[in-house]
Amino acid sequence: MCTMVWGEESGRVWICFNRDEQRDRPPAEGLSLHEGPNGPVAYARDPKGGGTWFAVSSRGFVVALLNHYLDHEAAKPGQHRSRGLLVKVLAECGSAQDAAMLAEEAEFEQYRSHHLFICDHQFYSLQTWDGEVLTNWDEPDRILTTSSYKPASVIRWRTGWWDNLRAQSLSPDEVARQLRKVNSRKPAFGTTMDREDARTVSQIQAELRPDGFTISCRLRERDGPGFEEPIVIQYPEAG
Repeated sequence: MCTMVWGEESGRVWICFNRDEQRDRPPAEGLSLHEGPNGPVAYARDPKGGGTWFAVSSRGFVVALLNHYLDHEAAKPGQHRSRGLLVKVLAECGSAQDAAMLAEEAEFEQYRSHHLFICDHQFYSLQTWDGEVLTNWDEPDRILTTSSYKPASVIRWRTGWWDNLRAQSLSPDEVARQLRKVNSRKPAFGTTMDREDARTVSQIQAELRPDGFTISCRLRERDGPGFEEPIVIQYPEAG
């Protein structure tokens, strides 16, 4: 139940990620820098699973994960590791390529199905685990979106929305603003969505530069359709 879009502008890579969650899930801990074996990593921690859905490494790459909803998997019994823990481990690697190689060696049977995205300035990797088969995509689309509610219809609607948005050649900030809009006619379909059981809870916007990164996290207003002011981390710090 999330949407991620990305692109390049003036030698920089930008990514916007809207996180959707069940309304009864505890809110994530605040965005912060965490020390890792290869330098700091920025992410917001999910207190339920202990992992994260989006992380930026000071080594210049991003790791992001979206759930992948499959009827056949829902029927399978057994315990699974938190998919967010996989994001943390990969983000602590020395490079995007190292993270992608380690991801291919992961014991995927431990995790529920998901999409796993890794990128830096020159490298992109998208893997899809469907609970039985791991697929590597050679040329990932610039939008990745999932939904547990009417997935085919919702994904088709959001993909068409993204195609129209890309044609306008908007700046990354304007793209992020458009992602934060609620579709009042179809609140369950929009990239900022609202349902009885779930809603968009936050938006992360990241920019990778040759000399570092900037990441911001906007939490969704608990009792309203809008978003709060962002928490911003710039690495290395200015000045």
